[in-house]
Parts: sequence; C-alpha cells; structure tokens
Amino acid sequence: MSIKSEEQTLTAMISDICKLILQMVSAKGSQAAELRRLVGLVNVDGLQYLADNVFGTNLYNCFVVARTLPITADLVASVRDQITALTPVGPLTTMVYDSAIQYCLTTECILITGTTFKSRDDVQQTMSRITAAFNLARDNAAERMDSATYQNLTYLAGSIVNYLSATALTLPRLVQFNLNTSWPALSLANLIYQDASRWEELVDENKVVHPAFMPRAIVGLSA
Repeated sequence: MSIKSEEQTLTAMISDICKLILQMVSAKGSQAAELRRLVGLVNVDGLQYLADNVFGTNLYNCFVVARTLPITADLVASVRDQITALTPVGPLTTMVYDSAIQYCLTTECILITGTTFKSRDDVQQTMSRITAAFNLARDNAAERMDSATYQNLTYLAGSIVNYLSATALTLPRLVQFNLNTSWPALSLANLIYQDASRWEELVDENKVVHPAFMPRAIVGLSA
C-alpha cells in the first residue's frame, strides 16, 4: 500500500503520537525546546520522512532528547499506554504505531536502569508492568510475522528482566506491621529500624497526612 492511499490515517496517527510525546515536556530550557522542535518536524514532515525512509530515525531522535529531560519511566509508560489505545489502519500506519511503542519501551528500560528502588516490591511492580508491555508488543510483531522486531523485543525484554531480578536480590521487602496503638512516625522509625531518621520513609510508604498520627496497620521495609 502506498503512502498516498494511507495518507489520511497516517497523518492522524502521526499527529496523535506527536501530541502524546509532548506530554513528556514539563520543564523549560533548551532541551525541552529542542524536543518540541523535533516533534513539530515529525508532525509536519512525517509523510515526507516516510517517503525518504527516515521516519524511524527522526521519531527515535525525539525520544533521545526526551531522555535528557526530567522524566520518569512511569510517565513514559503512561504515554505508551495511550499510544497503545490508538487504532492503526493499514501497514504503514501500523509501522508508525509499532515504532512509537518500541521507542517508548526502549526509553522506559533506559530510565528504569537509572531508577533507585527502595524495595523488592517496587521492583516487582515495575517488572510486571514492563513484562506485560513487552509481551503485547511481541504478540503484535508475531502476528505480522516480523521476526526481526520480535527478536529485538525479546532481547531487550530479557535484558531488563535480568537487570530487575538482580536488583531485587539486593533490596529488602515491604512487610506489614500491626500495632496495638498509634505511634508517631519518629517513634515508629526508632522501634522498627532503630533509626529515628528514617521516619520519612514510613510517612511516604503509608501516605500519611500527619507524621504524628500513624495508623496502627502500616507497611515498612524489612531492613
């Protein structure tokens, strides 16, 4: 199928993806401006990029610049989920759609390797989310009989799962503490960790409004 025959659906898909990528821009500065510029070019010149066989490179460059911004893997996952909800029609539109999802996954993996995890539970949640995303992307590649993409996704999925598995081994678990009375966070940190300076961890993990009034049932790290 030619670009001309898919022009309407291609234009709509490229526009939707570009709008979603811009959700990753929350900061000011030269890098944020550069991302807006690159995304704008993809949006305006996307059909020509496809005709010149450089669309993938130009779209990927947007994600390269996005990684220089203060973004998180969770934010990229949210963008990926919204792209996944789009409906491609036609082979070229599907290629654009798949490329955006794959670049999101690549960016997520890079950001995950730079994340400091507090517990094995945090790692497990991340592993479950990223594994499900890779499985869906691989299923789509298998349906299209795109063996090269399938192999690349399998390799990247295996690499990030291995990384997360190794990271989890070095971390404590979240455990449940059921107390007979309510304690202030400072006292609880001293009781559980023998380190009162860790009271903020308990407040964060339990999403407490006021550190002086901790609930009786709380979660904390095992070490």
